[in-house]
This record gives sequence, structure tokens and C-alpha cells, in this order.
Amino acid sequence: MPQLCTAKSILFADHNYVIIIVNRLKPMSVSPLLSMSVVEVLEAMICDPHGETTQYTVFVELLRQVAGLRRRLFALFGHPAGSVRETVAVIMRTIAGGGCNCSRVHAGCCFA
Repeated sequence: MPQLCTAKSILFADHNYVIIIVNRLKPMSVSPLLSMSVVEVLEAMICDPHGETTQYTVFVELLRQVAGLRRRLFALFGHPAGSVRETVAVIMRTIAGGGCNCSRVHAGCCFA
């Protein structure tokens, strides 16, 4: 798991990349394949168990950006792939829970 944490830290060291990924879901004309890929990345970044290895500042920024999608996020329930609908539901539960899990301890890079 430390390797996954390091990879996420390097990839999302610049918060602009977080914004770029989330913004791929904003247009109404986004392709189903692209939206499926973005939703999978978001799940890996913010949902348990993989969200535990996301750097805290990146995690909070992702929650903020994804929550800002509002109706666009709800629109993904109309996605042709059932896995996307299920993943969006998990992402929404994570947002509704504030992204926190009582077992998490905010430690520099990873959550323990």
C-alpha cells in the first residue's frame, strides 16, 4: 500500500490535476467510456478501501470538487453501465459521510 500512496501523491501533487479530472464530468456531452473511467479514478481516490491511501489534502480537494458537480453527479445515474451507477452511489455515500471514517487517522501521506 505505501507504493499506491506514493503514486497518488506524485500524480496529484498539483491540485490542478484534481480539477482537470473532475471537470471531465461537467459537459453534458461527455462520452460514456470517458465518464466510466473518470468515475473509476474517483472511486480509487476517495472511496474505501483505496481512499485510505490518498493524501489528506488531495482527498479533501477531491471531495470538494466532486460535491461541486451537483446535478452532473446525479445525472450519472442515467449512465448505460450499471457499474457506473453503483460507483456513483458509493461516491455519494462517501461525500454524505464527509469522507471520514472513524478508523482513519490523518497522517501526513496516508491514512492508517
